[in-house]
Amino acid sequence: MVCFSCHELGGAKLMIRWATIAALTISIRLCLFPLVVRMTKHNIRFQSVNPQFTALMKRLNEAKQTRDQAQMAVVTQNLQGLMKEHDVSPFRAFTLPLVQMPFFLSMFYGLRNFAYTPLPQLKEGGFSWVTDLTMPDPFWILPITSMALTNLVLIVSPLRRCAVGADI
Repeated sequence: MVCFSCHELGGAKLMIRWATIAALTISIRLCLFPLVVRMTKHNIRFQSVNPQFTALMKRLNEAKQTRDQAQMAVVTQNLQGLMKEHDVSPFRAFTLPLVQMPFFLSMFYGLRNFAYTPLPQLKEGGFSWVTDLTMPDPFWILPITSMALTNLVLIVSPLRRCAVGADI
């Protein structure tokens, strides 16, 4: 496992033990960064055509309710043309979470199982108030900080600014 080899580097005093976890997380995020940028650009483009997309979807639903095959074909063709013209797809938004999921789930389960390994370095290799890496954060500082930073990212996201009409 990658974390064990990173931890061996930590054991060789090249890194602090808890820093190997942070280094692994940062390296995964850096590898996925080009995809994050591409998907953010796509989502901004999709957000800009969303009013037209929504209007066409409404017309398509109306045509389905009246069972007007000719109108459905025209609206479907207009939808495809709109998506092709702006290089957007409603399903492409799922690409980033689907690519990230295996990396971070395997890291989560790996670190969770890593805490159960009989390594004495994990009991004393922590930092600050988290001195034992086999135990959860006793003051909930790390989960609360993670939640706050995630919310901050969502608030200052270019997608949110685009949705509320601010200039990007």
